[in-house]
Amino acid sequence: MFAREYELTYIVRPDVDDDETTKVQEKITGVIEDQKGTMLRVDDWGVRKLAYDIQKFSKGRYVLLSFLSDPEAIAELERTMRIDDRIMRFLSVKVEERVEVEGRIAEEATREAARVAAAATEAADDAGASA
Repeated sequence: MFAREYELTYIVRPDVDDDETTKVQEKITGVIEDQKGTMLRVDDWGVRKLAYDIQKFSKGRYVLLSFLSDPEAIAELERTMRIDDRIMRFLSVKVEERVEVEGRIAEEATREAARVAAAATEAADDAGASA
């Protein structure tokens, strides 16, 4: 089975607490899964300074999603994000035109395992250096 690979970056208002941010993320992943999409990765970058004020806010919480889906899902996803007033900005980008779903999921799992192993090694090195 083939699908397109997308990345979605969105900015949540900084006055939204962590519980609400989690609800926003669950809502977005729910829309993707309802449209028969497959989540690959969720990366919360945290609160960062914006290049310019948006809605009188100078900071925002950035979140990056990587997923596989059909093009029709993007229209519904963007409609949902336009309605949600907790989301200040969003950008969806098509990364790959045609991706084999099972292979891409396995590739992402391998990358995630490598990231976890590298983080564990770095943490062990830091603990050894401070001891």
